[in-house]
Amino acid sequence: MFTRYVSSPTGAETSTRRLSEMRTMLQTESYLFYRKTSRCRRALATSLVLCLLLACCLLGGFLNRCRGGYVDFGSMMGYWPAHVTSRLIVAVPTGLVVWLASQNFRAGLSVCLMTWFSLYVGWGPYMSMGEDTAGYNSRSGVFDWALGRQMQNWSYPRRVVRDYTGMSLRGLIWTTPQGYVLYHLGLGWCPSLSGSLMGLVYFAGNYGNTPLCKSAACSEYLWGIWVWLVLLTSSLYGAVTRARSTYPDVHPESSGVPQPSSKLESTFSKVVFELFHFVFGLILGSSTCYYALVEQEDWKNKGQTFFGLFTGFGFLVSTQFLHLGMLKKKRERSAHVHGQAPVEDAESTTLLLSPSPVTDEVVTPHPTSRKIYEFFEINVELSVFKWLHLLLGVVSFLGTIVAFVLTIMTLVWNIHTPRFLEDTADICNCTFSGI
Repeated sequence: MFTRYVSSPTGAETSTRRLSEMRTMLQTESYLFYRKTSRCRRALATSLVLCLLLACCLLGGFLNRCRGGYVDFGSMMGYWPAHVTSRLIVAVPTGLVVWLASQNFRAGLSVCLMTWFSLYVGWGPYMSMGEDTAGYNSRSGVFDWALGRQMQNWSYPRRVVRDYTGMSLRGLIWTTPQGYVLYHLGLGWCPSLSGSLMGLVYFAGNYGNTPLCKSAACSEYLWGIWVWLVLLTSSLYGAVTRARSTYPDVHPESSGVPQPSSKLESTFSKVVFELFHFVFGLILGSSTCYYALVEQEDWKNKGQTFFGLFTGFGFLVSTQFLHLGMLKKKRERSAHVHGQAPVEDAESTTLLLSPSPVTDEVVTPHPTSRKIYEFFEINVELSVFKWLHLLLGVVSFLGTIVAFVLTIMTLVWNIHTPRFLEDTADICNCTFSGI
């Protein structure tokens, strides 16, 4: 028989292990003592962070108002330079703050590009929120294939429902393509659904009458504030929760506690999330095809709207295929590890949605992210941001449910309504009556 020899640890190894255990114990005791003796300081720091967050959101509202007409770019430059610049005024700062808050360049770049592209899609036909009694003479809206055109004999509630639904879907064009990427980068699902509140924001803003802003101007302020609030909260909370597993020495007492996550946990919720984006991709594709058939005298307006629709649809569909490809590569890699199947170039495949190539390894973050995490972990009550993130998510989820219910209801309600403008440049008087 063979005798098994087990080498005993040397004195140096034992000493090193004991020193490591003592260091961890001292860090834990120091951390617990700090939390007990600095509650006032943490409350003050949390209040200051929330005030800074609010100030940033107010800046987002102001920038969106500048885009909406507060600054007359048309008088300073030509048609296309004015339209490009007015949208970059919002897109570049939005992408920049997401990058700084999340410490993820891909997140900031995705938000910047998709905010810029989505702003080319017009929402004028739905912006009046039922107040425009002559809306039947307006140009075709991007969702008229589903919502129908406003008719001359429509009542106020019917106009409100159609415009509210159109604005909610228009808001999802703004947030859903970029939100899909943000979710898979670990920044939560709230940004993807937050655009459904656009109808509610513009409905409430239409009744605003203050010295600062009136009607549509008030809506633009509120919408910019809402978008930045969701993006900043999700970016900060997502970055901090991811950093806990990267820097366990900052928070040693949490080593045995499950780490909080901004991702969906259950399989059912993940399936619903992916199904929502698949359905919205179909809506975007249908809107793109519909708008291509519309003949409009203002070809510049039609061109930029079609460009925004096409880029949003293409970006959403391509990222969904990238995600499916990433899942397939992971399954192949798992099978290869168990000796069941080979993997072809799995390790060299870098995907936009993967935190690292195919594997679940966490890439080395920027040193700044550690400083941000240390500040939040030691000085800020993270539970406040946790509940704020949850509240924003619940509101966005309810807004999405309302938007989809109203879409189905409006489609049925206006099934016989013309989809193109009569007696003008539109090509035909098509209906969905089944004839």
